Amino acid sequence: MSRYLLDTSAILHILRGTPEGLRIAQLIQDSDVLTSVVCYCESLNNSHLTWIERAELFLSKVTVLPVDLSEGQLAKKIQFECRKKGKMVPTLDSLVAATAMKNDAEVVAVDSDFERIDGLKKHLF
Repeated sequence: MSRYLLDTSAILHILRGTPEGLRIAQLIQDSDVLTSVVCYCESLNNSHLTWIERAELFLSKVTVLPVDLSEGQLAKKIQFECRKKGKMVPTLDSLVAATAMKNDAEVVAVDSDFERIDGLKKHLF
């Protein structure tokens, strides 16, 4: 079974029902679906007020993974490796990537920042 870790961008596209969101929903169907506590918080904080119940219902069906020092250390390494190559990756995206790597999951996102991270399994829309 495939393991997908949804980035905030993927969650919000699913909630909005965009063409990308519909394709993501199809991709993750019958899979092990995860997200980071970072994306969980971002998704709820960025959801339109009329979507909060829908967002909470959707996220209740997703395994929310914690972020601890080991993910923080891997995120630091990811950012350092990217900077050495002249690429910048936002801190939160590096934490999401580290969480996916630690849990052998593929990041699903509508966010080109993840393209810069070598060694990350990713499905970008």
